[in-house]
Order: sequence, then C-alpha cells, then structure tokens
Amino acid sequence: MEPPHRVWRFFFLMQMNMHVVKGERSMAFTKTSKALSMPAGILLGAAISVLITLILSIITANFMTKEIIKDEQIGYIVMGILAVAAFYGCTVSAQTIKRQRLLVCALGGLSYFAILLSMTALFFGGQYSGVGASMIVIAAGTAASVILGIPRRKSVIRMRKKRGYR
Repeated sequence: MEPPHRVWRFFFLMQMNMHVVKGERSMAFTKTSKALSMPAGILLGAAISVLITLILSIITANFMTKEIIKDEQIGYIVMGILAVAAFYGCTVSAQTIKRQRLLVCALGGLSYFAILLSMTALFFGGQYSGVGASMIVIAAGTAASVILGIPRRKSVIRMRKKRGYR
C-alpha cells in the first residue's frame, strides 16, 4: 500500500513550489518539466473539471439513494461541486501551460461552462433553467483559481555594503 502523501498527490497538483523571478512578473517553477501548448492544457483542465463533476455527482447520487442528504440540500451541493471542479480544472490547466495564468483560467472556465451547456442541451432537451447561477459559480471557482495561484513575493533583506573609512 502506498503512503497517503503519494495517493493524494494527484488531487493537489497546484501545490508546486513557485517563486517570482527577480525583474519578471511571470511564474517560474522550481520543478523543471515541459509546458503544454495552450489548447492542450485548456482541454486537459476542462476534462479534469468534467471528470471531477461526474465523480462528485455519483457520490452525491449515492448519498441521496441512502437518504443521507435531504432534498433541500441538493442545490447547495451542486453549486459546491461546480465551484470545486472549476477551481481544480483551471488550476491544472494553468500549471500545465505555465504562462498567462489569467487568460488560461478564463478560457478553462469558459470551456468547462460550454461543455456543461452542451450536456444540458443534449440530455435535458434544451431546458436552461439554472444556467445563470451555474455560470456565476463557475466564474467564482475560476477567479479563486486565479487569485490563489498567484505566488507571493518573498521580501528580500538588502544589506548595505560596508565601506572602510579612509
């Protein structure tokens, strides 16, 4: 059996050690790996978002059949699922592309919303009853991914050179 930190490593991909390079505002990762192209990274993030949505929806349906969750709580749970899925999907796509975090997260959230909208049109006959609330929650998850993923600047203590008196 693997240790717990190896099992959970997949879910916490955004915990990479980041720092800001002096003179640049872009992200620099201490772990060296190749960055993906923009479309591939965005599609990867959208796929992870949909996968997280499906897994958490199956868990929620299981709890509903066992009557652990009440019917009044379903709306809040679905909004939480959408926010978590958008957050993780945008974070994964931003970390695989490694540049232009705001643009990547915005496109990742938009692609996730487009996938959910197309699933709604396909399976529910075009009844768009909760699309506005879903769009706001996905935008909030995307914004949280952008804000929480910005690395903090480390303050540098500068020492003055000591000059010898003549």
